[in-house]
Amino acid sequence: VFMAFLIAILMTLLLRSKLARSVASGELFFNPNYPDLPKNTPQKYHNKLEVPQYIDILFSDRLDNKHLHIKRSFMDYHPGNKVFIELNNLARPLYLSLANEFKSNFIYVIMLQHALSGRFYIKHNDYGHWEKMSTREAFEETRRALLRPSSAALNVLIPTMDHIINTAKYGFNYKISRRFVPKFMYKLKEKMYFEGDE
Repeated sequence: VFMAFLIAILMTLLLRSKLARSVASGELFFNPNYPDLPKNTPQKYHNKLEVPQYIDILFSDRLDNKHLHIKRSFMDYHPGNKVFIELNNLARPLYLSLANEFKSNFIYVIMLQHALSGRFYIKHNDYGHWEKMSTREAFEETRRALLRPSSAALNVLIPTMDHIINTAKYGFNYKISRRFVPKFMYKLKEKMYFEGDE
């Protein structure tokens, strides 16, 4: 009885929280604090924008799509991301056992498999639009996805760093913080994911 009472209190507090109110109202999902596009944005910016397909692999710095599960993001339930995760889970033991000089080629094989299936790596840019990732960006996202679950330190620190990036870029004061804080966090993440000379 006491446990049920305690759970009821916790649920009441949660439902009254700013987070719960924002999610319930749809504010976090449908009215994000993306910065406005600069005036006279060149046409080439609009030409590179994409509409994600169900088979594509999606990435975003925004964390308001990550409230569904403590260790999974909303993106992880997207069909393309599910394939990405499943393939990485199968490939991870072999990747971790390889010498560094063979790891790059192994990652390119994984990326080729996605490309042959018509599956593209697509990211949210800073203005909330979707665009294809460069080969280098896709390579790095694949490498990190293979590496991270095997490291307890990364599993603890990376979510905190992602939260800092999200707050700096899209919080209420993003105009002040978004220029410097994300760059610093990205550099730290690069060092944390470093595997030595490949």
